[in-house]
Amino acid sequence: MPGQREEARRALVGLFLFAFGIRCGATFLFDRIGAAVGDPFAGSSDAWAYDQWARRLAEAWPRGIWLSLERWNQAGRWDVGFHYVLGAVYWLFGESVVLGRAVVALFGALAVVLFFPVARRVLGPRSAQIAAIAYAVWPTSVAWNGYSVLRDSLVWTLLMLCVWLALLVWEARWVAILPLGLSLVALRLTRPYAFAAVTIGLLLAAAAALGKGWRAGWRPVAAWAAALLGTELLVVVLGFPSLPRMTGRYASKRVILQDVDRSPAAAGQALVYPGSGLSPLHVPHEEPDGFVAPKRLFGPSLPANAARFLINPPAWAPVEGDIRTSDNWQLPGMWIWYLILPLCVAGFAAGLARRGPGRIVFAGTLIFVFFLVVAGRGDFARQREMVVPVFLLAAAIGAEIALARPRRMASVYAVYLVLFVAGIAYHRHTLRERGLVGSRPPAVSGQYEEVC
Repeated sequence: MPGQREEARRALVGLFLFAFGIRCGATFLFDRIGAAVGDPFAGSSDAWAYDQWARRLAEAWPRGIWLSLERWNQAGRWDVGFHYVLGAVYWLFGESVVLGRAVVALFGALAVVLFFPVARRVLGPRSAQIAAIAYAVWPTSVAWNGYSVLRDSLVWTLLMLCVWLALLVWEARWVAILPLGLSLVALRLTRPYAFAAVTIGLLLAAAAALGKGWRAGWRPVAAWAAALLGTELLVVVLGFPSLPRMTGRYASKRVILQDVDRSPAAAGQALVYPGSGLSPLHVPHEEPDGFVAPKRLFGPSLPANAARFLINPPAWAPVEGDIRTSDNWQLPGMWIWYLILPLCVAGFAAGLARRGPGRIVFAGTLIFVFFLVVAGRGDFARQREMVVPVFLLAAAIGAEIALARPRRMASVYAVYLVLFVAGIAYHRHTLRERGLVGSRPPAVSGQYEEVC
């Protein structure tokens, strides 16, 4: 009905403005904090690199120079999608860190809007509205959007877009095939392991479609396969490594259940693009000289990595010392995360038992989280933010169960509270004794600078 479509459109516009306004407020707050301490990037070498490469691209394009960053020894990475997006924004509207932050806030709001149609297909319209509003105000998402110029919100947007388009293909809306392929290319070039999450979901969806019979299931399977194969072909044509080559490169590093090397080989090196006439960039060290990395209570293992994925950063243990101003901003929101975890567990169990696309979304998310835990690489807090929307879907289902069986859920929370308080007490007791607290020296002036 036209009236219903117009009402739905107004609701999405209102949701976008609401989410964007909150994220713009966080952007302004963190920008003021960064200006006050003299560090516009909140101590993030990633944000500094994105900004500097974007400026290089915006400087090169008007001169007819196309900087191709697909080689590892140029930008120090293969996933350079955000470099180009930010470079295009700087080229069109001018170079500004505040503008970069605003772009991050924009993508964060778009992720909320794209989450709504996914939630509606899993939960129904009324519960989907509640879940979307919860995501719009989710504290850690807002904080990640605001504190620096990072690619995370673009990754969330592309993830939600890919999931939504894949669900449209599931519903036999074949017009979504081409946008799905292009979205997969963008995701592949922005964060490859997030692309792996969508691939897992598509494989599960293909198995579910074929389970209904070949005649009913071959069309969506063929569409998803075409999107994946087209993605790989286009990525290779653009000059980036194929998926087998990239996988082999990471496998050769033996990243599975290994401690993360905190001193990257590229740190302190100058990145030069031959023949461009542009000055080289100096890549800062991940940590200032003299940084003492905190020791872990547990070595790399599945249980330890799973615990880190669920609780890091510990809300009851703010990092001390002269640190990046953003390090403790996630902590207040973590208490809400801990609060909904039992609901999420109940929601995942119930969601996996349901029929329809929701089961695939939940199963694919759990498999993806398992791979993240097994690999144990990177910042679990950032990785967890990619799947927070699905956990909110599970929490909504868990809340329905809690309202239907309040006594049973109260018993679950009583046990959870005892275990949680005991865990906090044990962790706080061992923080000092086991040397789990690292310290950072004052920020080195000129840490983020260009080599002239």
